[in-house]
Amino acid sequence: MSQPAVPTEWQEHVRECILFDLLFKVAMVDRQTLRQIPLSLSYINLLEHLSRWAERRHHYLRRALLDRGCEVIGTQTKEGLYRVQARLNGYVHELLYSPELLRAECQARVQQWLTGEEQQDGAGSGGKQGIG
Repeated sequence: MSQPAVPTEWQEHVRECILFDLLFKVAMVDRQTLRQIPLSLSYINLLEHLSRWAERRHHYLRRALLDRGCEVIGTQTKEGLYRVQARLNGYVHELLYSPELLRAECQARVQQWLTGEEQQDGAGSGGKQGIG
């Protein structure tokens, strides 16, 4: 008996959840790296705000997936691919992503945040709101 295919809409939601998970972690790693480099201006707070925004989006999307019966149960980089395991309706599915494409999409999310563009569902929107 074969597994049913993962519907395209679920794949999109899982991908967005993964993107924001990666983005909030990468922003904090970059923050640590910048702390070690003498700069004319400090970008630490900017990266902290970006990380918090991405983390809020990630948690919102993860909760939305769980509410619909989908759970991301594992991620790993293997053989040049970013592998994600998700459980949907009792079946475990593996979704494969190119790390280069994920990086480019994370960069696009940073641009959205910087310009204050609204997300499609409006959750966690507001871009730079609250930055002092």
